[in-house]
Amino acid sequence: MEQGAFVEKFAEKIHRLGLEVPALLFLELHRPFSSIFYNSALFSQPFLSPFLGGERMEEILEFLAKDNAVETLVKAIEEKRDERSSEHSP
Repeated sequence: MEQGAFVEKFAEKIHRLGLEVPALLFLELHRPFSSIFYNSALFSQPFLSPFLGGERMEEILEFLAKDNAVETLVKAIEEKRDERSSEHSP
């Protein structure tokens, strides 16, 4: 799956669940640890793959390997949040 499609799909799911604010808070607080997330996911890949699926785990690892992964996801979630607020404004 293309990187942009993965981010869009993830942001859309967060938007549908109405979890934009908690997700943004979590991502902003943990932004300095993004490289640790990648290494942790890489280490736990053999354990998580049976639950998440090999292809999905590869998508996650590919996403986390990028330096700007968290920033990209934050921007996508903020765009969804802004769409929601513009839909509800008079």
